[in-house]
Amino acid sequence: MRSGRESYSVALYRIIKDFAKLPAKVFLLVEGKDADYYRPRASMILADLDLSFRNLKGKQNIKELINALLNNLSLKNLRFAVFYDRAYEADIAEITRSFAYVTDSYYIENYYIGSEAVGSAIASLLYDDAVHSDELDNIIFGLSDNYCKLQTNFHSCVRLFNEWAWVQRHMPRPGKISLDKFDVGKMLTIDKMTWIVTSNYKLDDLNALAPERKPVTPSEIAIASEWFSHKSWTDSFRGKQEIDMLFLYLTEVIKLANDGASPFSKKTKVGKRLSRQEIISELSAYAKSPQSLIDFLHKLKSDWGDTVIVA
Repeated sequence: MRSGRESYSVALYRIIKDFAKLPAKVFLLVEGKDADYYRPRASMILADLDLSFRNLKGKQNIKELINALLNNLSLKNLRFAVFYDRAYEADIAEITRSFAYVTDSYYIENYYIGSEAVGSAIASLLYDDAVHSDELDNIIFGLSDNYCKLQTNFHSCVRLFNEWAWVQRHMPRPGKISLDKFDVGKMLTIDKMTWIVTSNYKLDDLNALAPERKPVTPSEIAIASEWFSHKSWTDSFRGKQEIDMLFLYLTEVIKLANDGASPFSKKTKVGKRLSRQEIISELSAYAKSPQSLIDFLHKLKSDWGDTVIVA
């Protein structure tokens, strides 16, 4: 399905075609690889429904597809739901609809970086969720605690970037921009011995990432800083950089385990794979399932459970 990420017009054509053949099918629309997170959760609660996930590239494609679905009279009985990332809330009024779930956090990646999720991921990677000794429990606890301390330090170092990115979304200016250009490995120095993170960038460096745009000013940064002061950084900072940091930490933990280096007293063979490209799928079982998502899925079940659909 990942290779099926597509423009909204192609997705619309396929939905019309599939709905004509199978009017009872339920279409769940997601961005990018988010289906790897939503599929197991939706399938558990909506097990009695014929679900079909449709991945689209980019939030704008999903918005355009929704408008097309709502304005097509032949699809008036179509059952569908959409799953959005909240991001910096620039379009929150537009995407808040009865058939739409909007993450509590910036991206679903933020559901992967809480202390409980990280602790569960470490236990699974190292010991395959098997029963283990108190000593190993202490190792898992220590590694999880180290990550929480690392995350606090990391957040201090990426705060300026997130404030800059917030301004780009809430005070838009002409010109292209890609927030993915902020490379954790280049903009930060990370000491893997102490896990101390230091920042290597300033506001001018961030503005250089978007040369076609008017530079963000210190006064605009101050407005963004006030907005973030009322938010949980774990939930509201941009998910890509957060998951980059988590991946870096977990790969180092795996290396220490394989080498038998501190805090491990002996070599511990780690059999599970972990890749940056597939981490959303690989760690999906350990990510947070917020009550808002559970409630949304149960509402869909209640609304659709006994409905008889005809094309």
